[in-house]
Amino acid sequence: MAFKCKVFGICLMVTVTSLAVLLSRILQTTLTSRASFGRSGVLASVRGYERQSRSMAETLRSVRLLCWVMTMPSNFKKKARYVRETWGKRCDVLLFFSSVENKALSVIGLNVSEGRSHLTDKTYHAFRYVYKHYFNQADWFLKADDDTYVIVDNLKFYLSKFDKNQGLYFGATFSRVTPQGYNSGGAGYVLSKEALKKFGERGSNNTACPFERGVEDVAMGLCMFNLGVKLVNTLDKKNKTRFHAYNPLTHMEAGDKYLNSFSAYGYRTGAMNISDLPLTFHYIQGRNMKAMEFYLYHVRHVGDGGTVLT
Repeated sequence: MAFKCKVFGICLMVTVTSLAVLLSRILQTTLTSRASFGRSGVLASVRGYERQSRSMAETLRSVRLLCWVMTMPSNFKKKARYVRETWGKRCDVLLFFSSVENKALSVIGLNVSEGRSHLTDKTYHAFRYVYKHYFNQADWFLKADDDTYVIVDNLKFYLSKFDKNQGLYFGATFSRVTPQGYNSGGAGYVLSKEALKKFGERGSNNTACPFERGVEDVAMGLCMFNLGVKLVNTLDKKNKTRFHAYNPLTHMEAGDKYLNSFSAYGYRTGAMNISDLPLTFHYIQGRNMKAMEFYLYHVRHVGDGGTVLT
């Protein structure tokens, strides 16, 4: 029964997916036009939608996104493999970093010990590796945990509105500790090409990028501030959240004391406070990622008496 409840909670996410938004647009077009168009009008609206879809596909292809995922040996099969099987396949480049290499899962081994006290060191090493080996293969660089679920299509669309050549830093922002705030590590955060360049050139300076034992996201926030990288307010036009440090139900229901205390823009619970185009959720583990994938990319919603064109 507990498993069913989890799946049901995930199922609720279908109302806030990009596919649901796109589908509702074509259904609304059909409903509006069916009284006066007839068959030819409906076909014209479908052709218009197809042109819009092609334009969107071109936009998403133009956004080159590298995703790197922090993991550990005990999570290779329990978590990391589900990232590869689900959202990770939509990234232009997908990398996994751990303390040890795993060729079967293409995990890159870093010379860093495991454990929370080493997360900052692990993150710095990973970003240096990405800068050295992959800087020219992408324009945007996402760091995520192995239990972060990323709606890559939405993220690419969101990033398409920004300039990769500006030093920018995106995520779920917390307000304490650092001058401009910092972005949650679990929710995932994104660096622009210019931000990664600044880190690659000056990130080894311990004054600019201090080592915070076990508090990786705070350390990265301080680093970005000291390097002159701007933290972007990622709320949508209706002040709804795009990046999420917890799973969907936590954000929909009671929330969390940490979120309530640290959220930079004021934390509000309820599904209607989640953006219609959310980008990430945290604490989505293992098989639940496959459930997210199913409801996001396979379920269709007719709604409001709309007609499905077959």
